[in-house]
Amino acid sequence: MCKALMEKDSLEFTDIKEAEERIAPYVRRTPLLRSTFLSRVAQGEIYLKLENLQELSSFKIRGMVNKVLTLDDRAREKGVVVVSSGNHAIAASYCGRLWHMPVEVYVPRVTPRTKVEKIKAFGARVHIVGDSYDECARIMREERGELPDRTRVYVDSSSDPAVVAGYGTIGTEILEQHPALDQVVVPVGGGGLITGIGLAVKTLSPQVKVLGIQTEACPAMVASLRDGRAYEEYPSDPSICEALAGGIGLLPFAYAPRCIDAVCVTSEESIKEALGCLLLQDKVLAEPSGAIAAAYVLENPQEFRGKNTVLVISGGNISFQILLDQIRALAGEQNEQ
Repeated sequence: MCKALMEKDSLEFTDIKEAEERIAPYVRRTPLLRSTFLSRVAQGEIYLKLENLQELSSFKIRGMVNKVLTLDDRAREKGVVVVSSGNHAIAASYCGRLWHMPVEVYVPRVTPRTKVEKIKAFGARVHIVGDSYDECARIMREERGELPDRTRVYVDSSSDPAVVAGYGTIGTEILEQHPALDQVVVPVGGGGLITGIGLAVKTLSPQVKVLGIQTEACPAMVASLRDGRAYEEYPSDPSICEALAGGIGLLPFAYAPRCIDAVCVTSEESIKEALGCLLLQDKVLAEPSGAIAAAYVLENPQEFRGKNTVLVISGGNISFQILLDQIRALAGEQNEQ
């Protein structure tokens, strides 16, 4: 276990089960859909865990609701502050409205306008700073001093145990919906999502493989596991997956041996292709980071032959421009046929 983690920052399966009961009135039990198209491509059974149909169109609400419900009244009065590429901030702003709680969010300038508008719609105060997630986080720390924040409760999207426990409820749902599962494939940015899902899956069914996927533009977790150190900041090439850019959290790095079997990368072009395939073939509207697991299947179908696999479609807050580009590309392909 990473020395940087204190005992109070530990996470166990019991935390996930408690979160499951705690957040049930506020989140949806999302459907598991068999993808006929990807199953045919892979010559296996491919299912999609549709967190794009979650409240707010993202899995992030599971973690934020669980965190807020563990805060005492005094902490809620102080409010929360978050750094986010979009979806974590949307969830924080939504919770602020739900529990009449002050919320401040820091998002980088690359955050899609659709996400920024959604954050503002729920009432949070928004700071748009920095050209990347990592730069945005540095600016937040400089402006507000050392964490934890002195005037607000800082809620980390990847290393806060209560947040990650909320994400873990996806893992318990998946195994209830598909007990005969062979493997689950999860998008990886900061690493909180795969840590929560991996802990749940490995506790209930240790034989199930947990595979993480990153964009080749920012393979922070791949590099961290390779080098044996957590890269909390990591450079990113231009990417369609702004939600997966930046470094990883200390908690995910510490729990990786327990929760993750492997982390692989996929190309930006395959992610774009996966967006179109999900939309055209399965009528699933995913944002780029939510389609990354499907992209890996398209690139490496042989790894899924004869297996029962669940792909986590983590969100559907796609920018209008990217959606328009996809529709135009699909329309062009159909006209050529």
